[in-house]
Amino acid sequence: MFTGMLVITLLFSKQACFAGVACAIIGDGVAGIIKKTPAKRFSFLVMFLASFATCVILNLNTLCSLFACFFATLIEGVQKVGRAYLNDNFSIPVFAAFGFTLCGKILK
Repeated sequence: MFTGMLVITLLFSKQACFAGVACAIIGDGVAGIIKKTPAKRFSFLVMFLASFATCVILNLNTLCSLFACFFATLIEGVQKVGRAYLNDNFSIPVFAAFGFTLCGKILK
């Protein structure tokens, strides 16, 4: 997880970093707990909602937070690209921060 946090800190704005950290720590953490219950099929929805709620509590841009949470939830479902396995502790914060930044660029 530390590597993903370092990358987003170096490459993205403070708000994008907050969104990435929210998705990685809160969203992925809550989804991991849900995956161990009979309701595991809802883990993606729970990750999205927990991440988005955290971004709203942090008073981040709502539309950009939606983008960030969507990107993070999408990448959380990807286990493997070709022969390479993705570590979600790296990919989730990076893709969330990227989604937040992409939205900010589109809105300008």
